[in-house]
Amino acid sequence: MPRDAEQGAYAAARAFHALPLAAKQACAMDVPVAGRPPGVGFLGDANAKLPARDKPNMNAAFVVKREVGPRDVTLDKMPWPRGGDDGFDAAAFRAAVERYCAEMERLARAMLPLYAVALDL
Repeated sequence: MPRDAEQGAYAAARAFHALPLAAKQACAMDVPVAGRPPGVGFLGDANAKLPARDKPNMNAAFVVKREVGPRDVTLDKMPWPRGGDDGFDAAAFRAAVERYCAEMERLARAMLPLYAVALDL
């Protein structure tokens, strides 16, 4: 993976998590929105999801998924954060996350044949 894609993702994550809680909650995973796939968006700390468990998470996250198939989870359906007077660059955040996702998908596709050989498939 290109180093700048990795660094861009870390910088985007820092910028997102520096936002006020209200701004992050605007794209919370638990807010039902028509067309939004389940399990994506902001997931605050002290929750017991992903996976469901008795002991809550100790950190917050912005969960991104892409799933081809019946659920049709795409990056276009993500609850992307919006920019505002707080100086957050929403377009740069999305671009960095999408680039990181593309690089991770490229890596996964490159490794898939290795896994197939290892599993004798």
